[in-house]
Amino acid sequence: MESSCKKCGNSKIVKNGKSRNGEQRYLCKQCNYSFQLVFHYKSYRITDFEIIQLTKEGCGIRSTARILGISPKLLEKVVLIKENLILNIEKRVLRGTIQKECKNYIQNVKGQEVEKTQTIIHIHY
Repeated sequence: MESSCKKCGNSKIVKNGKSRNGEQRYLCKQCNYSFQLVFHYKSYRITDFEIIQLTKEGCGIRSTARILGISPKLLEKVVLIKENLILNIEKRVLRGTIQKECKNYIQNVKGQEVEKTQTIIHIHY
């Protein structure tokens, strides 16, 4: 088997039964993590672009969920997760940590002009 554990990366994994929909599950011999390689849930195929497009067209949660073929509750969870990611980025921007991270990255890059790149990366509000 050429796969490895999704948690620790160890290649010593063994078969560990099947999921409800018949997909093979695996168990890592090192960290005892149980996982499956392939998911067939529709929520894994949803892209942010689809959600944004349907929202722009005026679709609500229920109609968007119906069009995407998932439950409204699952769509709400996906939207909340994305919202939290955006809020965390905004907090980092407000604290100035993103600018610091960019400056540190720029200083570590060899052969580039620091001043030009800082101007390009600078975040405006």
